[in-house]
Amino acid sequence: MTATGEDLLKQKFRRLIDMDFQVYAEVRGRHLVHSSTVVIDFLLFPTQCLTENGFDKVWFGVEVKHFGKPGETGKMSRFICQCASYVQSEFTVGKKAVRPAFVLGFSDVYSANREGEEYLMQWLGMLRLAALLKVGMFSEISPSSFYPDGGWKIEFSSSLYFKATRGRYERKEYNISKVNVGNCT
Repeated sequence: MTATGEDLLKQKFRRLIDMDFQVYAEVRGRHLVHSSTVVIDFLLFPTQCLTENGFDKVWFGVEVKHFGKPGETGKMSRFICQCASYVQSEFTVGKKAVRPAFVLGFSDVYSANREGEEYLMQWLGMLRLAALLKVGMFSEISPSSFYPDGGWKIEFSSSLYFKATRGRYERKEYNISKVNVGNCT
């Protein structure tokens, strides 16, 4: 059996993060408003090395989504909605109830839409709204002359929260604890 696009993305994600986080896959939980059963791809908790470098000591979720072709704007919006619903959920890790502080998407939406500027503009608009709902993106930093070994980063809309490259960590001022309810000013 060959791996699907989403399976390959999950493998890639695991390679990026295994050294930096406690990782729990396919975690069951329940949506707190509707009591529906939910399953998130990953729940993560930072290692001591990350927290010593400024990463908040919080649980967070990651949902992985493969975009096989350009222009899947309906799939994009459902992906964001799925992540937002997991922010409003509680999951079980061992015997502990865990509520993610935020949920990140990890996808190939940029590579699937590199020729479709209008689709990327719609995606960026969705990310602006998603950040208010505590949904961000986990991205790979590709190897380059500046980052020879690559790395990873977490962003909410266009605001960087944390970046890891070759054992170097950078925490920015983004406030992941802020909750937007009602008037979001």
